Amino acid sequence: MEVIVIGGGPAGSIAAKTLAEAGIRTFLIEMDLKRVKPCGGGIPSAAFEEFRIPEGIIEKKVTKIGAISPSLKELTIPLRGGYLAMVRREVFDAYLRKMAEKAGAELIEGLFLNLKIGSKIEIEYKNGQGIKKLEGDFLIGADGANSSVAHAIGAKPLESFLALQERIKVSSEQMDFYRDRCEFWYGSEISPSLYGWVFPKGDHLCVGTAVDGRNSKGLSSYLKRFKEKLGCRIEGFSVIKREASPGPVQLKGTMVSGKVLLCGDAAGLILPVSSEGIYYAMKSGKMAAEEIISKFMGDPEINSGLDGYAQKWERLYGNRFRLMKRLQEIFYESDAMREKLVEIHGIKAIQKASMALWLKKDLGPLTLLAYKLLFKMYVRL
Repeated sequence: MEVIVIGGGPAGSIAAKTLAEAGIRTFLIEMDLKRVKPCGGGIPSAAFEEFRIPEGIIEKKVTKIGAISPSLKELTIPLRGGYLAMVRREVFDAYLRKMAEKAGAELIEGLFLNLKIGSKIEIEYKNGQGIKKLEGDFLIGADGANSSVAHAIGAKPLESFLALQERIKVSSEQMDFYRDRCEFWYGSEISPSLYGWVFPKGDHLCVGTAVDGRNSKGLSSYLKRFKEKLGCRIEGFSVIKREASPGPVQLKGTMVSGKVLLCGDAAGLILPVSSEGIYYAMKSGKMAAEEIISKFMGDPEINSGLDGYAQKWERLYGNRFRLMKRLQEIFYESDAMREKLVEIHGIKAIQKASMALWLKKDLGPLTLLAYKLLFKMYVRL
């Protein structure tokens, strides 16, 4: 059996690695091996443990989160029982692709063009040698929020946001302030849809904001105001690079269509409120691959359905994503509610419940219930 994976980011690379380790011939197609995805690059430590990724590629280990309200009230939340790993996506993604190659996946640089589905799935892709064709029994689309694979199978387009980020150089004293700290800034002047962030890397800071499609024309202005609010924390900075990228805001899109499975951003699997996507991309990539493996190992009829992937995702994460979507609707509707969001995270019980869900990826139903009950004390869910 042969499987084609489109997209060499976290979702596609983990999917390809999982398939190849099972002895399945796997093609991993990435449109640009030198591409750098604009992303804050914050990943909970649980992901490194779960996916056996060496800590050597981590640039900073964040153990404190700064949350700043619209009125500039500041809260520092210690991360207990784990940390937030700061990575550069060009390094992290390349390492995951090497893991997939080491497992036996065939890495191809090429731009996916289209597909035909019959007894086999035939795709066309373009590289420096022209247009090539490739056949496989299944296909995994892990090619981002504006997924060409999703478009090719007729999946409904996802609602999306646009993120704008700058990598900036600051003084050694300013970098020292962020040596073990990242920040989330809230306010309609910074982002009417999400938040602004400051994520430290080895020798620079990533400063960014994001808005939904309705506000995308003013994105540069939001980032400018955010940097002004940061004030002396980045005073005298110089811009290394400016980068932008889309991300899904829809709770979930198509996950399975016949013998095609979608993962990560392509399936809309980004957690509301925090907009965390990397962990869930890797998790969905592994789950999609495992679904194909289970059909291959246990059922010679490879045309049998793959809906178990979507069903398992719903069982594990459906309630979590819906709860976070509801919280996002509540807390991001006004600056008054953003103030409340920061305020209630000063409560130790809220911090503990949040870290269990976010940092440790606790899947226990009681953990989610406790989190919901805590928030019901302060807002109507």
